[in-house]
Amino acid sequence: MKYFIEAVLPECTGGIYLAFRDGAIPAGIAKEAKYFLENGLPLWEVTLDLELISRREIPQERVLSVADTRARIRDGEGNTIPY
Repeated sequence: MKYFIEAVLPECTGGIYLAFRDGAIPAGIAKEAKYFLENGLPLWEVTLDLELISRREIPQERVLSVADTRARIRDGEGNTIPY
């Protein structure tokens, strides 16, 4: 994640993210979204209906912790769980 924040995101001119089907936002996605907002760059959320919503803040009540995010995407052995 550090490499992504330091090397990849600075080359971007905006961001877009897709939350989980239930609307929860993974911790890493929230961190990336925060980067865009803190740097005055545009940020959009794409919905499951393919609508774009311009975001000026991250809906914190929907952001998962790192542990909750990992529990959704990995099994007990660390293998990726298809979503």
